[in-house]
Amino acid sequence: IYYRDKRGVEIPAPDKKEREELAEVDESDIFDEAIVIERNEPEPSQAHAYSKALEFLYFLANMEWAIVPVCRDRIREYIM
Repeated sequence: IYYRDKRGVEIPAPDKKEREELAEVDESDIFDEAIVIERNEPEPSQAHAYSKALEFLYFLANMEWAIVPVCRDRIREYIM
């Protein structure tokens, strides 16, 4: 699952290295505090969920690549 904004631009997820840097604490700095990172990150505001797996399934079914949103309907309703 990944997210795109209203214009269709992909919203990058924070990478593992960035998360580790935020969690590091400098022992020599008495005012440095560890940043608490939520386990389940909330989805970005004004973003729509898309699935790379559904995009691949769409490609196998229709022989063309397309961006496929994740929605509440059955998968066949928006893939076929």
